Amino acid sequence: MERDVLVNELAAKLDSVQRDLMLSKASLSGLSALQDVMSMDKWALGAALQGCLRALLMVRVKACPPRRTARTKRNQSTLTIDHIAVCGAVDQLAAMCRLEVESTRSAGGRVDGRVIHFPGCRAALSMLSCSASETAASLCHSFGRKDGTISTRLLLERYAQQDGKVWYILERNATDGTAAVARRSERSDAVLQPSTGGPLVRATLSIMDIPGLGSSCPVVLRWSPVARHGRPAGSTSNDVAGRVSLVFPVCVVEDAGTDLQALL
Repeated sequence: MERDVLVNELAAKLDSVQRDLMLSKASLSGLSALQDVMSMDKWALGAALQGCLRALLMVRVKACPPRRTARTKRNQSTLTIDHIAVCGAVDQLAAMCRLEVESTRSAGGRVDGRVIHFPGCRAALSMLSCSASETAASLCHSFGRKDGTISTRLLLERYAQQDGKVWYILERNATDGTAAVARRSERSDAVLQPSTGGPLVRATLSIMDIPGLGSSCPVVLRWSPVARHGRPAGSTSNDVAGRVSLVFPVCVVEDAGTDLQALL
């Protein structure tokens, strides 16, 4: 039975890889690729972009984060996935996932980009159609170092107030202006050793009750054009190539991060 399950999972992964390879060129190309693939799949460009971003994310989360040293005192706070795609691919991805897209404008008032905001990391992973195993590997990944120590990277927003209080922001609710959070003693957060402090306590608070915390979740996908001139004749705004950046908040701790994993 277990073998059958593994065989089915492998077959599904092979189908996914074949589709990603077939469509990856489409998300990088312009009008000709758009015309070629639209007859094959209504969401072809969006699906291609989805697969490319997912593959890039899987590579990044498996890379060990650099160790914090006296020279580099700041830990990594964001993980950014960059890719080049036409605007139509971003619009298709948003439509197929039923996501709200905000159009950004240039100084002259012309529509110039796209922004998609997410309430949390899981929502962005859902947009990428990550499997259960891919989601787990993305949210938390531990790395053993040669000296026997462990570093753990989590897709988790860590926010420190000016007075030293540290919060872990799990999700924001834009409708009622609240945030699902967790926190513990300042001492354990200061040394980034979760296991040495008290237990993490969850709560739902008004964002206004956490001084300095932004109202927008840092999990965001942005698209902006890389070339403002020279659009091919007969093309539309959907065919304009641009840079896609998918940004996740990151928290790195120098242990297994067991209690933080429970928040995810």
